[in-house]
Amino acid sequence: MATCELRSFDEHLRKEMSPRTSPSSPDMEDDVAFAAQMCKVKAIVKKARPAPPKRRTERPLPSVQPTADSVVSLPLYVTEQDRRRFLQQARKAADKYGVKVVRPHAGNLVAPFLVQGKREAARAFIERMEEDCVRGQTRSSDETASPDIAPEHYGQAIGKGGARLKYITEKYGVRVSVPKDRESPIAVSGQSESVRGAIREMEELVRQDLLKRRVALPVKVLPEDIGVVIGKGGCHAAQIQEEFGVRLRTQSHEHPQSPLIVEGPLDAAERAVASIQLRVAERRRLNEAYAEERRRREELRGTIPVRVEPGRVGMAIGKGAFRVRHVAQRHRVRIQLPERNKPDGQILVTGLKDDARAAVAELELMAKLKLRPEHVLVPLRIQSEEHVLVLGPEGCRAAWLGREFGVRVVRPSADGPLMLEGGVEAVARAEAHVEGVIAQRRLTTARRF
Repeated sequence: MATCELRSFDEHLRKEMSPRTSPSSPDMEDDVAFAAQMCKVKAIVKKARPAPPKRRTERPLPSVQPTADSVVSLPLYVTEQDRRRFLQQARKAADKYGVKVVRPHAGNLVAPFLVQGKREAARAFIERMEEDCVRGQTRSSDETASPDIAPEHYGQAIGKGGARLKYITEKYGVRVSVPKDRESPIAVSGQSESVRGAIREMEELVRQDLLKRRVALPVKVLPEDIGVVIGKGGCHAAQIQEEFGVRLRTQSHEHPQSPLIVEGPLDAAERAVASIQLRVAERRRLNEAYAEERRRREELRGTIPVRVEPGRVGMAIGKGAFRVRHVAQRHRVRIQLPERNKPDGQILVTGLKDDARAAVAELELMAKLKLRPEHVLVPLRIQSEEHVLVLGPEGCRAAWLGREFGVRVVRPSADGPLMLEGGVEAVARAEAHVEGVIAQRRLTTARRF
């Protein structure tokens, strides 16, 4: 069979090489012989090679079910914030369950702790640690605090049938214990954030209930201040009742010693009491200021007599006492005339000392000068350097005032003030005109500079 294969290969080789090379080439003969020899060797080697052995299929090993007594290494993941609490309790718990806890590398906060020991013991240890440390249910993680609620308001904190306590415990997951003696404070236990939230909401709910409850609050005012609160015809009391929605009473069984009671919701009643006390304090302040002003004015007040000759008292008084009334109204003083049939009686002027002196000076001057019975004498309130503006060159402006207003400009002395003589109305109009001109001149001078 090998000979047949070799012969066929030689023939095929000759057929392929015949068109390209000449059959008489000696090199070609040598190549063909070498190729034939290699084919024989290949066939012999292929025949002598043994067949590869068949691969045997491996059977699976029988599974071994772990028992409770088998030693295992189970992972236990602990967060970074819980590691300190875990390490504090792991040693005692490991001794109790008979396991060993292998810590990860100190810098690796992600790798788990390994719990080595019997399977059941390791699982029990892991469950205990997760319950105590990881979930934060240990006693060390709990916080107990008390809300700021008075014992008489425990009923509002508990609610009808304990509904409010049930709501607080379910919402925040805390434990609330109310003492039976109603003297000890309410205790709220649980996680810190939950306890703070529960206490805050409990206090707010109690406060809202108290604000809606109707109370009778006494107002700390003196009996003499009741009129300030009530007002004329009760106007102030009606305003307070309408504004705050409360009721004012002057008698109450709850507070018999208080002169004024405010009834209504706690919030509105407290605001009404504050408003009343503010009103009373403001009125007291005004009264004190008025009293101080009166005292100061009394210190500055005085009574000065008018020095007039007995025969010329009537000149100072005027017909029907019109000059005295004019001076008293002008200087805001009180003038006391002498009694009749007393030739030595004096005219007394009472008021602020400066005003009284000015009034006395006018009365004395009117008594000395010869005035018409219907005329009065009024000094101008201007400075000495402004006299020329009133008099004018050679008295031309003074003459114009006489023609325009029917008055006469009088200068009793060289250093004395200018005065207007005439009827009461004429003098008032002329005085207003002169003061207006002087004020306009002062304004023009100020603008110029």
